[in-house]
Amino acid sequence: MINNVNIYLKSRNLKKYLNIDKKYIKFIVIFVMQYLGKADNFEVTILLSNDKFIQKYNKEFRKQDKPTNILSFESGDKNYLGDIIISLQTIKKEAVEQGKFEKNHFIHILIHGVLHLLGYDHLNQKDQDEMEDIEIKILASLEIPNPYFID
Repeated sequence: MINNVNIYLKSRNLKKYLNIDKKYIKFIVIFVMQYLGKADNFEVTILLSNDKFIQKYNKEFRKQDKPTNILSFESGDKNYLGDIIISLQTIKKEAVEQGKFEKNHFIHILIHGVLHLLGYDHLNQKDQDEMEDIEIKILASLEIPNPYFID
């Protein structure tokens, strides 16, 4: 079984937004794949960025000229799942606005991105409910509260 999670930093000063260990990111990706029974022979690339960088890609690929928390690019290949870009700047901003722990919010968004690479989506209510249910279950198994629960 060969599992490769490549992680790159777009900028050295990203730690001011969120300081998360690359080994922990790899652990989360492998955990998600094992949870879903898809842990054999996969590769994924993750780029941690700031808002300025992700905004360029969001504009080019989604025609939205604004930053976003994550972009996922499914490869269509059986083993190379694809690429994920995560803006740590947006993650931090959203966590503060939503009253969440930054690390928990990052993990949720990372899981969300991996699910996109596996073909999950939220274009209609049925698919959104299915995707959110999987996210909630994976997060619960990591002892992270439901991110969709609102007091």
